[in-house]
Amino acid sequence: MNMEDQKKNRLLSIDIFRALTMFFMIFVNDLFTVKNVPKWMLHTEMHEDGMGFSDVIFPIFLLIVGMSIPFAKADWKGIGMRTFALLVMGVFLVNYEYFPSGPGKPLMSILAVTSFFLIWSVKSTVLTRVLGVAGLILFVYLYPGSMKTHWWGILGLIGWSYLIAAGLYKFCKGNLKALYVVAFLLLCLSVADHSGALDSIKPFRVHFWVVESGALPFLCVLGIIASVTYKKSLSYFYTLIALGVLWMVLGFVLRPIGGISKILATPSWVCICGGIGYLVYAVLFYVVDLKGKEGWAKLLMPAGAATLTCYLIPYYWYSLRSLTGWRSPEVNTWIGIILSLGLALFLIQVTGLLKRIRLRL
Repeated sequence: MNMEDQKKNRLLSIDIFRALTMFFMIFVNDLFTVKNVPKWMLHTEMHEDGMGFSDVIFPIFLLIVGMSIPFAKADWKGIGMRTFALLVMGVFLVNYEYFPSGPGKPLMSILAVTSFFLIWSVKSTVLTRVLGVAGLILFVYLYPGSMKTHWWGILGLIGWSYLIAAGLYKFCKGNLKALYVVAFLLLCLSVADHSGALDSIKPFRVHFWVVESGALPFLCVLGIIASVTYKKSLSYFYTLIALGVLWMVLGFVLRPIGGISKILATPSWVCICGGIGYLVYAVLFYVVDLKGKEGWAKLLMPAGAATLTCYLIPYYWYSLRSLTGWRSPEVNTWIGIILSLGLALFLIQVTGLLKRIRLRL
């Protein structure tokens, strides 16, 4: 199947992959409410050589961002508008994290997220956009000190990675060989950074260096490669398995260069996570697209169709919890984990309800 044919279709397995990843993203973000969580579920420390389950979710989401690019019909204007929106949201949310604790913090969260909905909802009008912009201006006015980009926040990192990967995809015109070269060069940039080869330019990097020395757009490009390689046959399943194993092996080969670290975005981490993503998607492709079994994912699908909405809904949840002073009851660790899984499923259903009334980003 050529890329023009692909653009006319939508792979249900990618939507389910996105929904499943969003489900686990909400889940791992709620684990702070649970005591004595097993270490393998959590993020590892910055200089700890290894990774937990939580360290795999974000890179897989970036992989899916890349997988979606060849199926979209985005021109440069569309790419620019999406990137701008993600960067703005990322900067405001990351500054919210630095806002002093107290009753004002959850109110700032509600103000920012409500402003996003007013500006970028599918039902937005000129009036709602003006109100949304006014809300963001009020956020800046109320913010103590000056707003900074900091590390851009999750949405900001996704925005930069999407911009770079989508731009490279358009530059390569979907050519698979060229995309492999691009992935190799991005990985080389990450290796050079973590091996110390780029130390001489560190004084300048603070002004322009984004997305972790190519590591994050590398994951997006791996996603693009997975989609460009697509062919609805059993051979594609085996190709995904082979590539997944290859990326994981390469990740362990690169382990001496910085170790495995999500926070440092080491080349070993991105390769291993890319491999895990390929292997998980291979299973989903086989089950959903080849065998036609998708009913099991019905409850998760709102997170695949309205992903950004689903990502932002928890900000309302935690803000309301903070304002009401509600705290999680003391429960057994595994009961707490089950409750976090339940919360993720509940917020996805809320997303579905909002989607039905066209209140989504």
